[in-house]
This record gives sequence, structure tokens and C-alpha cells, in this order.
Amino acid sequence: LMSDKDLYAVWQVPENHDPVSVTFEVAKYLDGTLSSVPFTFRLVQTDADGATIASYPEVQNDANGAFAFGPVTFTESGTYTFTVSELISYSDLNGPYTMDTTIYKAVVTVTEAGDTLTADVDWLRQTSSSEDAVVFLPYNGKIMFQNYTKDEPTPPEDPDPVSVTFEGAKYQDGTRSSVPFTFSLVQ
Repeated sequence: LMSDKDLYAVWQVPENHDPVSVTFEVAKYLDGTLSSVPFTFRLVQTDADGATIASYPEVQNDANGAFAFGPVTFTESGTYTFTVSELISYSDLNGPYTMDTTIYKAVVTVTEAGDTLTADVDWLRQTSSSEDAVVFLPYNGKIMFQNYTKDEPTPPEDPDPVSVTFEGAKYQDGTRSSVPFTFSLVQ
């Protein structure tokens, strides 16, 4: 049986609020400088257990190394959790860059003050990962991903250089000719 309070809560019409929006701005670095090389990133909304609620369109950094997700709009108060990560494919792992596997978590707290909604974002950064758990700690730095160019393999030096000498003779009508001649060796 429901009390009057329960009925009131069920039938109460919520007040209309202007929505509040958040844009997640991130930077991409390659070898210590903002990257003009495009890389791909994703934003995923998760529940408290880390299960995916919604995935947003993937984005690439621009020629100045910047990219953003959003605006993401909120119409109700509450706590919303998102992860931001770089998309890394199998070919990326074997490509010319060491890829950044960092995962950032954005915890957006939307609060109601009168008729106004406000949003505050707290960032966490993955500090370690194991089969059992992923650990995130509060992070107040710049939200960025850093890739590095892999060193090109240096071909091994030949320890024993090979020297080849060619000698030849010209034969004419089955006998060795005394007339000088030239020949070319073509690779």
C-alpha cells in the first residue's frame, strides 16, 4: 500500500529546467608536441559498474592536436559517468607509433538550484589495470593522450663484407684473343 507521500511523488509533475551542457575538451600529442597526425577517440557513458549505457560518435584530433566531445546535454539532476579513450586497433599496435592506453573518467554531477541546472566535472585517470580491477584516481591535469614514434629498426651491419673479383677472357674462333675488351657487371 502506498502512502500519500508516495502518491504525491508518483504524480508530481517535475518542473521544467533549462538543460545544462558540458563539452569534454582533450589534446593529442605525438612525440611531445601537439599532433597534426589524426588519431581516433571515443566517449562512452557508463553506469556505476562500468557497463556501457551509450556510445557517442568517434572523433579525430584536428591539425592542432585538439578534439572535443559535446556538447553533452543534461535535463535532469544526477551523477553521470563517461570514459574517454583512444581507439587502438590491431594495426595500430603494429604500426609506427607507441599508442597511449590511458583511460580518463569524467564524473559529471548535475545539480538543481531553483529553476537552474548546473554541471560540475571531476576527472579521474586510470593509474593501473589488472585482470581483476581498473584503478582510477582523481586527476586535475590536462586531459591529453601522448603517442610516440617507434624507433625505426636499424639494419644490422654486415660484420664480414664480401669482396668479389671478376676475371674474364675473350675467345674468338675457339682461341684466346689478344685483342683487349671491356665488360660490364649489372645488378
